[in-house]
Amino acid sequence: MMPGQLQRPKRKPNKTALQVYIFAIVLLGIASATTVTISNSSYADFSGFFLKPYYENLNAPVTGCSAPCLTVDTQAAQPGTSGSFSLPSSSSMYLWTPQFASSASIPSGALSLQLFADLPAPSLDGSGSGTWVSGTSFTITPFSTTSTNDVVILSIETYLSGSSVTVSSVSDTLGGITWQAAARKSFVSCTGTQESTHLEWYGIASNTLTLDTIAINLSTTPTSASGITFGVKGADTTTPFDPMAGLPVTAVSSCSNGNSTPTLSGVSTAADTDLVFALFGAYQLTTEIAGTVGGATATLVMAVAGTGDSNAAEYIAAATAQSSVSCTFGGGTKYWNILCDAIMPARQSITVSYATTNSAGTVQSTLITGSSAMITAVYALISVTSSAGTIPTSGYVRVVITAPSGAGLTVFWGTGKLTQFQIAFTYRS
Repeated sequence: MMPGQLQRPKRKPNKTALQVYIFAIVLLGIASATTVTISNSSYADFSGFFLKPYYENLNAPVTGCSAPCLTVDTQAAQPGTSGSFSLPSSSSMYLWTPQFASSASIPSGALSLQLFADLPAPSLDGSGSGTWVSGTSFTITPFSTTSTNDVVILSIETYLSGSSVTVSSVSDTLGGITWQAAARKSFVSCTGTQESTHLEWYGIASNTLTLDTIAINLSTTPTSASGITFGVKGADTTTPFDPMAGLPVTAVSSCSNGNSTPTLSGVSTAADTDLVFALFGAYQLTTEIAGTVGGATATLVMAVAGTGDSNAAEYIAAATAQSSVSCTFGGGTKYWNILCDAIMPARQSITVSYATTNSAGTVQSTLITGSSAMITAVYALISVTSSAGTIPTSGYVRVVITAPSGAGLTVFWGTGKLTQFQIAFTYRS
């Protein structure tokens, strides 16, 4: 660990707050005279110097900063071994550059910033199940939710000896769910007499649902089939699933006449606070019970027992990103299949203001005034259009970030992600 680098403090998960790690502020500018480039770089070039940002409350660089503030200084030490401050919803925090020895022009362009934020984890919002009786379709009813903008997951298990029965389409009587045109995942376990097919399907419900009926249309008449559905609120409805390569992960049993625990390994996620869930299916008649996901005890959504169409779903609300973890169910059985996937938390809107100030902190040029920007669970780079401005001699560049109206921020230093807590300033004349 390099001097000045700090470890992230141990803390209990804060499920009502956004845990934010500040990564970089990129000021893009080209001017014919003195210019400053603030870039996402581990090292400055030979004409510059390298700085690390830290939280500064009692000794803000100028009088115009209302706590909490964040500044950078190559001379001062970090404020303690580690720490954090809470930023309540709709409250603001400040980011400052070092003081400019001479005036500089900032042309119009874009302020780019990247926040590493643990957004509130999604949660379960209603569930239901149904089984096939006859024909080439069956229903799940009733299904109700309490929240708008839910992701709706379907776990479907079908059975026909020696054949794979797939799903041709999904619909609901209220028309409140926008279903995907095809399964997110479909796979077969075993062959011959014990051959069964499992499918993961999903849709987006923009409004709450009351006593909805979900119709599952099959490719052919099965011997048996079942479905479990559950809603997930507080999820990212634009890109619901964690983008980590390999998701969803699947596994099947050895298809021998012996019981084993349904399990798979190698599950990793990019975001910290996903809702990570596992789906189970089996030819064997069994009422499956909850197991673990990433070593944490899972919560059972629902289980269906049937020959050829046993079905179950479980989940955890993760607090940290998963790295090659296992998903398991709790009951031993045979001729099983298992799938593990992850849904990301909903995006949050922050407000960004951007200005130059004099040495006393009085605003000289307003480059951005209260522009909204969206942060995601996978820390996508944000770019906000800015106007031109001038930094006076002995002045500063100041960025103000205002927390979402519905969630507070917890800002940490010494996060453990040390390379993600850097700003490199390069001065050229």
